[in-house]
Amino acid sequence: MTFDVSILTKKVPFMLAGAAAAAMFAGSTAHATDSNATGYVYSPEVSTANGGWNWLENGKPYTGFRYHPGTFYWFVDGVRQNEGWRQAWGLTYYTDQDGRAVQGNRIIAGQLFNFGDDNTYYKRPLQGYLWDNSPANGGYRWYEDGQLYTGFRYYAGTYYWFVDGVRQNEGWRQAWGLNYYTNQDGRAVQGQVTIDGTNYDFGNDGTFYLRVPGTKTATTPGFGGAPEADKSKDTIPAPTTATEPEQKQETAQPAATNTNQTTAPTTSTTTRTYTGWVKNEKGDVIWTKTDFSTMKDAETTTTDYMNTHMWDKGDMEPYSYGAY
Repeated sequence: MTFDVSILTKKVPFMLAGAAAAAMFAGSTAHATDSNATGYVYSPEVSTANGGWNWLENGKPYTGFRYHPGTFYWFVDGVRQNEGWRQAWGLTYYTDQDGRAVQGNRIIAGQLFNFGDDNTYYKRPLQGYLWDNSPANGGYRWYEDGQLYTGFRYYAGTYYWFVDGVRQNEGWRQAWGLNYYTNQDGRAVQGQVTIDGTNYDFGNDGTFYLRVPGTKTATTPGFGGAPEADKSKDTIPAPTTATEPEQKQETAQPAATNTNQTTAPTTSTTTRTYTGWVKNEKGDVIWTKTDFSTMKDAETTTTDYMNTHMWDKGDMEPYSYGAY
């Protein structure tokens, strides 16, 4: 009976090269005494850790990532390593207490990290309104390019004001040279609103700024009794988040010096571009635009779309947006 390894390798995530997959499957039942043994082999003479099972490549203890029953594991001198940070192919990974490379958002040593959901497993910048177990607003904060964000962001149908990632609730705000007010739920208000006994006009056209009543003429701070709003820039550089925890592996071998290393996940070597998107309440993408040279350009164009399509109806009504 023949056994077609190529069929199996099609199911292996992107992080695994086909040749490495073939070697893994071919060596999975090899005996430790075989000088060409490749795979997860019972070889207590190499190490008794993990029940005496070690990863060998052509009979030699292996250092690096290897794919085994459903995910990737990190080995040092053949021994599977458990919880800790790993470096390979110029990227950063994390393996859990069982030695498995993690995906998705993970809180590690009290800090949130994102490892993607596309079977590439590497650490990447945080983006959006994410749960990080912080003490305010149910543990959610807004991140931009991995940094805690200060300023307005559009979310779930309206604008919210964030300071160091934390959603602010009732109060006056200033951005883009205009005045705004957010209510007790942190939502930017519209229409005629009475604040501390004084009536103010924030319009009804999806622009939210304070104006001369009955017009589209913006006020200046203090006009008509409005208090002086925060005069900081609309986007304040967010503070740098905590540095990455110290790498725990002792002999993590970079791909450049490890000829047996599994092929790295595909990453672009060209100039990075950014994409803006808008979804409706059902979560369907109703607008997208690509090839922006900076995240700021993508955000600005996406915000402009939101402002000009605020009153679209049905499935084309904007509900949330973002950029990546």
